[in-house]
Amino acid sequence: MEHLFIFKFGGSCLKNKQSMENTIQILDHYINNGKIIIVTSAFYGVTDKLIDWINYSTDLRTESESENKLLGIKDFHKEIISNMISKKDLKTESLKYLDERFKELKSKIPELVHENLNKEIKDFILSYGERLSTYIYSIYLLDNGYKAQFFSTDDDLIITNKFFGNALPILEKIETNIPLKLRSALDKNIIPIISGYYGVSEDGKITTLGRGGTDFSATIVGYALSEIYDVKVIFWKDVYGLLSANPKFECHAKLVERVSFKEAKELAFFGSKIIHPLCLNTAEIKDIKVELRNFNDPFAPKSTIITKQGNEHESVIKAITTIEKISMITIEGEAMVSLPGTAAKVFSIIGENDININFISQSSSENNITFGVSQKDGFRAGNVLANSKYFGNRWLQIKVDHEMSLVAVVGEGMQHRKGIAGKVFSTLGDVDVNVVAIAQGSSELNITFVIDQEDLEKAIKGLYHTFIINNGH
Repeated sequence: MEHLFIFKFGGSCLKNKQSMENTIQILDHYINNGKIIIVTSAFYGVTDKLIDWINYSTDLRTESESENKLLGIKDFHKEIISNMISKKDLKTESLKYLDERFKELKSKIPELVHENLNKEIKDFILSYGERLSTYIYSIYLLDNGYKAQFFSTDDDLIITNKFFGNALPILEKIETNIPLKLRSALDKNIIPIISGYYGVSEDGKITTLGRGGTDFSATIVGYALSEIYDVKVIFWKDVYGLLSANPKFECHAKLVERVSFKEAKELAFFGSKIIHPLCLNTAEIKDIKVELRNFNDPFAPKSTIITKQGNEHESVIKAITTIEKISMITIEGEAMVSLPGTAAKVFSIIGENDININFISQSSSENNITFGVSQKDGFRAGNVLANSKYFGNRWLQIKVDHEMSLVAVVGEGMQHRKGIAGKVFSTLGDVDVNVVAIAQGSSELNITFVIDQEDLEKAIKGLYHTFIINNGH
């Protein structure tokens, strides 16, 4: 099979002339080793600008005020075109495209100003960050002599369900559509430049893929082409890869050079924000090689490689990871035992209010259930439960603890080594850290627990010394 490299360039890779030139160096390094596809995020800061424009326009503004705010975003892109595109015909073409896209955004102003904002229009607007950056970047490559072609993912490339804001791809559709759309360009050694982050529903509505959506787009494309090419997805980041701990709390944190998909997903969920677990699912299904590399040091001999099999010769525990700030909510009372479906009702109410749960623990007696949410959602979660018909009564008590941290000890090696859980908790006892809630999944890939936020640093240091430095001995 011919090699295919899929590069994901984030906003920090496209923020100024130097970073854009750096992408050229990376292209030159790989271009003779296989086919290349590039998936891009919005230009640095543009998604925030679009969100700011949405919020501004819906805050009792006039249509004229909203349009003036939008012009600032247009001028930002005009300046990029002026500074980065040198050939007159390509510059003219880019400015024409810019005018057309901003006319489309302008047409949404009456809806933003006079009607209630909904997720559908928000997805439509936010897709323009990637739509604009990807087109301009494709022109930038043409301007520099490369054979490149712009592809927008709503052109029947990434077909999704209609979960606006967190859409999921319909895999059987993309397996057919993406090869049909891209194969011709690849056969001609043209580099497809594909917009990340958004897709389109079967009835033509623009959808976005949520946090980490451009990473997800890259692995979706890889998934669809993996039967034709030997695919490798490279995420270009501001760091060398995944670390064994947060260096904010442990100065000896080191790069994890090889990790399994399962371990990487655990690390991504529990606080490692450089990659989203969903993007790894599509890669894992087809056993696609994934690599995290440092964009600012692109040819360094260090990175994180993610495969089905991690490095079995490394430590039993790969990393100590954390969500630094959570709120812990406990619902308790003897009535829970006699009230069927209590847990289902809890999670239904929380889900209906768009609150994500990051941790669940229930006592064997079934008279309490504990779960964690982000600190910003803590008060709201407590209030919606307390004010609900089901929980707002004297038979059940709702307690919210706000200054908490979630810690996860992650590693496939713990499946084969007895006594890891005991060693974790004895280590925490040795450093005088009290555990207030515990959960371990059936996969035995992680042990997760909640502690007071003020104890976080000494917990991480103690666990790191025991499991990473001394390998659990």
